Amino acid sequence: MFSRSISARWLNLRWILPAIAVFALAAAACGTDDGSSGGSASEDTSRFVIESTTVFSSAELKSLGWKEQKDLLLEYPESIEAKWGFLNTKEVGILVYPSADLAKVHGLQAAQEQTATGEDGKATGEIDRISCRDAQGQSAVKQLDSSRDSDIIHIGFKSEASQETFEPRVCSNKFPTYTEFRIIGNMVILCEGEGRSGDQPSKNCKDLPGQLQGS
Repeated sequence: MFSRSISARWLNLRWILPAIAVFALAAAACGTDDGSSGGSASEDTSRFVIESTTVFSSAELKSLGWKEQKDLLLEYPESIEAKWGFLNTKEVGILVYPSADLAKVHGLQAAQEQTATGEDGKATGEIDRISCRDAQGQSAVKQLDSSRDSDIIHIGFKSEASQETFEPRVCSNKFPTYTEFRIIGNMVILCEGEGRSGDQPSKNCKDLPGQLQGS
C-alpha cells in the first residue's frame, strides 16, 4: 500500500514539476522583457546626456572653432538658439535651451527626431538638415519650400572641392545630415558622422562634451 502511494505521488510529480518549470520560465521571460526594454531605452538615452551646471550658449562652441552658418529652419519649442555650422570639416547643429531640464525633454525629443532613420537608413519625418545622396561627391543643403509636397526637397548643391554653388535640384534620396547627438547641460549638439557617407561615428560628438566642460 505504501509503495503504491509513493508510486502514485511520483507519477504526479513527473507531470507537475515540468509544468511548474515551464510556468516559471515564462514568468521570468515576461519580467525580463518588460524590465530590459524599459531599462535599455533609459540606458541608451542616458549615454548621450552629460550632466553640467554650466549654462552654455553658441559662444562656447565658437571658442572651440565652430563656424556658425545659419539658423535651423524648423520650429524647436522652448529653444533660445537653433543654429548650424561647421567644425573639423563636419556639420554640427546646436539647440540651446534656458535650462538643462528643458534640454532633457524638448531637446531630447528634437534630437531623436532629427537623427531618426527608417530601416533603409533614409530620413523619416520632418528633418531640418538633409544629406542628399543622389549626386556622388556633393553635399546638400536643405531649403524648405512649404508650397511643395513634403517628399520633394529643394536643395542647393555645393562642390566639396571648389565650394562652387550649383543650381538647386530635387532630392529624392533623403538622409539626415545628423546621425548622432549629445546633450550637455542646456545644450543639444547634433553631429554629422564621419566618412564619405557620414555613416561613421562622429568625432565631434565624442570630443565636444569634454572640450566644453574644460573651456
